[in-house]
Amino acid sequence: MNYYTVMATYNQWINQKLYDICTSIPDVDRKSDRGAFFKSIDGTLNHILVGDLIWLGRFTQQPFVGKLDGGIYSNFSELWAERERLDFPRKGYANELLSIGCKI
Repeated sequence: MNYYTVMATYNQWINQKLYDICTSIPDVDRKSDRGAFFKSIDGTLNHILVGDLIWLGRFTQQPFVGKLDGGIYSNFSELWAERERLDFPRKGYANELLSIGCKI
């Protein structure tokens, strides 16, 4: 397994663990302002998702237009579904990097 695939697999694994924990937090608590930069847990998870969408768009030359401070999902189930959907192509992209000769 190459470095890119290892990192993509780790990212998918840690996201699963993080979202599993967040599922146990009541919606009102997950959305309440905690004084963090993106206010709530949901705000922070949205920020991370948008950042990943922007970077993946740059790598694949399919730009994602969005703001890092703008939450795109207010529904946690939809946010988690998008997180899971995004993690699968990342692994494919990691394998593609190896096939075109990127080495690390």
